[in-house]
Amino acid sequence: MKQKQNPGVFEIEIAGAEASMYYKYAITGADGRVVYHCDPYGMLMELRPGFASRIVDRTWKFTDEKWMQKRDVGKNYNNPMNIYELHAGSWKQKEDGSWYDYEELAEELGLHFYDDEILKMASEKSAVGEEFFRLADEKAGNNLLHRLTGAKKADVFGKPSLKGDVTSPDNLFKFQAMVMRELAEQEPCVFVGRAAGYVLDQDEEIENLVRIFVYADRVRRVQRVMEVDCISEERAKKRIRKIENERKNYYKYFTGNDWKNMKNYDLPINTTRLGLDETAELIKEYVKLRGYMK
Repeated sequence: MKQKQNPGVFEIEIAGAEASMYYKYAITGADGRVVYHCDPYGMLMELRPGFASRIVDRTWKFTDEKWMQKRDVGKNYNNPMNIYELHAGSWKQKEDGSWYDYEELAEELGLHFYDDEILKMASEKSAVGEEFFRLADEKAGNNLLHRLTGAKKADVFGKPSLKGDVTSPDNLFKFQAMVMRELAEQEPCVFVGRAAGYVLDQDEEIENLVRIFVYADRVRRVQRVMEVDCISEERAKKRIRKIENERKNYYKYFTGNDWKNMKNYDLPINTTRLGLDETAELIKEYVKLRGYMK
């Protein structure tokens, strides 16, 4: 591969490459080991359990000129970057085995789904740069006494500060909590992470709250991370330990409770022996039993 003018950007031309052909990146680490990885920007992928990318004859016309112009103003390669990948067919299919496209899937579920979209919405609400929310995302604050004791719970109804230390983790959490409460008061929706169950449980205006904790045994979690992120078993284990430790500390810091204490949830689900379709059906049946869905 040849390095382009911009640092860290490489390109390669392969004679005879045609649309629909399979390809992978072979990445050689400092220890000499070679790891094969799919193309994170690929537009077509091999069916699981394979993970190769496929060449696409790009006829798609983008219509994001305004965003591209805005992006190029004050470009800074030192800013954080987030890549979020979701493959709808990995967790839900039609009865004939074909996959939903994203418009069909949204219509089928009938609910808005919020994960890291909360960060962008909180940024717009607060006029604080989105990168600050991403850097603090699901990480404990920096109040040492608070971190050690977990005695102080976050004031989710406290008004976020627009002066002083606006970008402190505690203040950013208040902005996120405000956005989640507003969304939940407006319509039925699903939130992932960010102590949403705790935040919404404190709001008396919000009814019909269902708090779900989805988990699996360690072997299954490692397998899942290896498949989704296309990484080795060792790296998958390290990634799981890091993420779980951050989530545990985050939840303790802002709620004063143990993240894995099942008393904090209405429905804990062990997905070790359940497929994603089965897990989704189980959740739907539980919501129906609670009288929140027909």
